[in-house]
Order: sequence, then C-alpha cells, then structure tokens
Amino acid sequence: MVQEKNNLEEINKNLENIQQAISYLSQKIDSQEARINKIENIDIRKEEVRQDFSSTSITAPPPPPVPECPVLTLLNY
Repeated sequence: MVQEKNNLEEINKNLENIQQAISYLSQKIDSQEARINKIENIDIRKEEVRQDFSSTSITAPPPPPVPECPVLTLLNY
C-alpha cells in the first residue's frame, strides 16, 4: 500500500513536470511562429516595394541649359 502511494506520488510529479515542459515548449513555439510571421511580413513588404519600384520609371531630369559664353560667341564669327 505504501509502495503504491509512493508510485502514485512519483507519477503525479512526473505528470506535473511533463505539463510544465509542454507549457514551456508551447510558449517557445508561439514565439518562433511570431518571429516567422514577422519575417514573412517583411518579405511580403519587400516584394511589394520591389514591385512598386519596378512599375515606376525613374528618369533623370534634363541637364541645365549651357549659358552662352561671350568668348565662344566671338570665336564663332
């Protein structure tokens, strides 16, 4: 009878330890899933930005006009 009681107490302790381990691992999994979701959201946003830039044509502004130089004007005549 005493042995059975000790066995039950040991089983209960083991079950508590297992429950704590499951809880800890569940928290770790949730944390990792949150990190993965954050990374996926960053990747999605990077792709959106990449598409925005690829659909936008970027052109350089025209060069400024060259001012007339009086010396060159005289040489042309």
